[in-house]
Amino acid sequence: MAGKDTIFVVETIVLTILLFIPRVFSDDSAAIPADKLQLNSWFDANVKPLDARKDDLDPALVAAEANKTIIKNSAPRPDGKRELAQAAALRTGGDKASLYNCKMFGFQDTFCDDSGKHFFKDCYIEGTVDFIFGNGKSLYLNTEMHVIPGEAMAMVTAHARAADNVDSGYSFVHCTVTGTGKTAYLGRAWKPFSKVVFSYSDLSDVVHPEGWSDFGKKEFDSSVYYGEYNNKGAGATPERRVGYVKKLSDEEAKPFISLAYIEGSKWLLPPITL
Repeated sequence: MAGKDTIFVVETIVLTILLFIPRVFSDDSAAIPADKLQLNSWFDANVKPLDARKDDLDPALVAAEANKTIIKNSAPRPDGKRELAQAAALRTGGDKASLYNCKMFGFQDTFCDDSGKHFFKDCYIEGTVDFIFGNGKSLYLNTEMHVIPGEAMAMVTAHARAADNVDSGYSFVHCTVTGTGKTAYLGRAWKPFSKVVFSYSDLSDVVHPEGWSDFGKKEFDSSVYYGEYNNKGAGATPERRVGYVKKLSDEEAKPFISLAYIEGSKWLLPPITL
């Protein structure tokens, strides 16, 4: 090999390892399960905590979560006897509000669910007439509405949607309506396009067989949106409901039984740990 150059070629193989860190999202598309026993596991799987989602949330929401405020209502319970004495125990008018394990006591107009997107879970609300009222777009999960006895007529909700193009309405999923007497209506037509849906809920015999009331405004019968889907209990009597109530199919119920109803993936967080 004398007189010749020998060339050595060394091939170097470079391995690049890419580490993908998954981003955590809350899932709007996962339907709320029909089995109530699966509700909490569904919630935990689809509503992720702040620490896992800071990069995907509005910075203003992240900042607000750093300064937690606890509010306790110490007002005396109304006696329900004085005229014009009704007073709301609570009003929620901001957008993107969630309430967990809250109890609201009152008679007429107990809770003003006024405007914006709201989420309620494991709450208790009691009253007589219109004890959940307003124009919010809200999802209620595992919440008890208790009808106080002694009134000739009770209205659980009075929704204030005034036009067909207004994006609002109340959706109650896996909730209970308790009390006795067959005096309560699930909703009354406060405004012409009132929108309320009950799904997978347990309705006691406090619910009047007709279920819903137009409050004497027959012209509202064609514009209100009152729906029921797979409810149970002595108060769930679809064959005796008023003619304008909608008995929802699986497809029709779908928009009302997921977090997409309130765009929860954009803002909803689980309750804080005290």
